Amino acid sequence: IRILFSTTQTPHALTLTLFPYISCKDFGIVGAQIHSIIRCLTCLRLPIESLILTKITFMKHLIALFFSILVFSAGLAQDQPPAPPTGPVIQWENANYDFGDLEQGERVETTFKFINAGTAPLIITNVEVTCGCTTPKGWPRDPIPPGGHGELTIAFNSVGKYGRQNKVVKVVSNAVSPQNQVVFTANVLPKK
Repeated sequence: IRILFSTTQTPHALTLTLFPYISCKDFGIVGAQIHSIIRCLTCLRLPIESLILTKITFMKHLIALFFSILVFSAGLAQDQPPAPPTGPVIQWENANYDFGDLEQGERVETTFKFINAGTAPLIITNVEVTCGCTTPKGWPRDPIPPGGHGELTIAFNSVGKYGRQNKVVKVVSNAVSPQNQVVFTANVLPKK
């Protein structure tokens, strides 16, 4: 694109010369900005004889802008290592347990072990179950310091149950970690 201004001092002698098949509309916002600049310069009656934009200069600026945005975007998109959590974090040794096949009426229990992988003491205030067949039998009532270990014991009573059972036990605590639950499964078979 080349913008040429007449050497006369009249503001109406301003002309915009574009190469074939290129118009300011092809450049969207940039084209609209060029038109705005021309209108402002003509209204102010500034000496605009020395203002010449060539296609090469425009393209150099456009390419420089493109690469600047590309480099800036690449810098933002790099994977940053996650910041270590501030506060208590429950890290389960194994958050899932499968009792396998059980005969209807059997009572079983399992223990889920965990560590406080955070930076503050962990306080478990409650353990919630989804059904009366599941009972939380024990969990630490005292604060667990960072790096400390704990256990959660869960009992399951298969009386009145049949088929595949999938139970979720939620741990209510001051932990900042999203995984504050354990899951156990069992396949309850009819009595023989």
